Amino acid sequence: MKKNRFYLILLLIIGILTYYIEGYILTTVFYILLLVPILSFGSILLTYNQFQVSHKVSKKKIVKGDKINYTLTLYNTNSLVYCPIRLKLESDKILFKNQFVTPTIVLYPKTQEEIVIPLRCNYRGYYRLGVKSIIIDDYFGLFSKEFKCLDAVKMIVYPSIKNLNYLPNTHMDVDEVTDSRNRTMEEQNNISYIREYEKGDTLNKIHWKLSSKYNELMVKQYSGEISNEVDIILDSNKHYSDYELNIALEDKMIETCVMLINYLLIHNKTVNFIYNDVRNVAITGKDYNDFQRIYEECALLEFTRKFDFGKSILEYYYRENNDIFINSNQYIITSNINEVLIKSLKQLNIQKIRITIVYIYFSDNKNNECLEKLNAEGYNIINISYDSDLDTLVEGTSL
Repeated sequence: MKKNRFYLILLLIIGILTYYIEGYILTTVFYILLLVPILSFGSILLTYNQFQVSHKVSKKKIVKGDKINYTLTLYNTNSLVYCPIRLKLESDKILFKNQFVTPTIVLYPKTQEEIVIPLRCNYRGYYRLGVKSIIIDDYFGLFSKEFKCLDAVKMIVYPSIKNLNYLPNTHMDVDEVTDSRNRTMEEQNNISYIREYEKGDTLNKIHWKLSSKYNELMVKQYSGEISNEVDIILDSNKHYSDYELNIALEDKMIETCVMLINYLLIHNKTVNFIYNDVRNVAITGKDYNDFQRIYEECALLEFTRKFDFGKSILEYYYRENNDIFINSNQYIITSNINEVLIKSLKQLNIQKIRITIVYIYFSDNKNNECLEKLNAEGYNIINISYDSDLDTLVEGTSL
């Protein structure tokens, strides 16, 4: 900007002198100054039309916490010196916060310039990384022009996976196999519903007549029997705290879901992953082959709106067969325990021993009166701080 002013002032002075003082040199200088902008913008357009740029990231699959290299390569295939080039990079303000400085490059004839920018992926999600715009300065440093550039690398940062040794603070035994000998005669004669065969089901539960009819194994579920299914219910409410704190909290909730789903599928439990995205979404995994599909869903899941989580739970279960969810296990992952949620849980005809509430909290709201009320009523409660590591849970201890 200062150089622009200097040029304009100099042009004005030379113009005035040329007007009042006749002379070959002054006239020549004046016309040269008039040609400078034309030469400048011509060189800028030439550089823009001729130079080439490519970019890439060093890893195809990126997990939260990974360090990656973002590499920019600029090429000059001509015999001319290109104008100085500055790049504005497009990136998420949180994901790559304060991790790089916009570079300035001068491309000499038949050369290429490679810029390697190390980045640490601090949060999961879907991101775009690339050249947002190109700023080219002229040879004289007087003028510059910014050109928009839409080229970007699309990348998914997956949530980290912790491996559990066993489920913490819960009465559920993933290795249990319900045997008819453990049921009363009344329960054995009371078939609650018929479902498809799942890994871990015993042969004496198979309904052979229906299996023959439908040409696939069908299993009897008895009254009072705990189902082989587990529901992982995520509270995907949007929060209104600090932007970066929200991301950290949401990531902790997602990582908790991933950790539980991973463990349960390894142990041949059928998992229903449930969250709300305008409507209730339920993704079912029946064996470990389904883990990747749920994992990718967790990577892209967004907390975009505010809704009534307790009401959402009721809507989901009332839409399902009532006998199914009465006899299943539920993990509720939430960061907001309130009276509405407690009221909704009371409306469900589920044994409290089969509900585990995983409470992800900010440090200033751990002492929640509603949390104490649920605890007093006999629900399984696991408390996890948003900024703590899940390793303590891996060891089987709630935080």
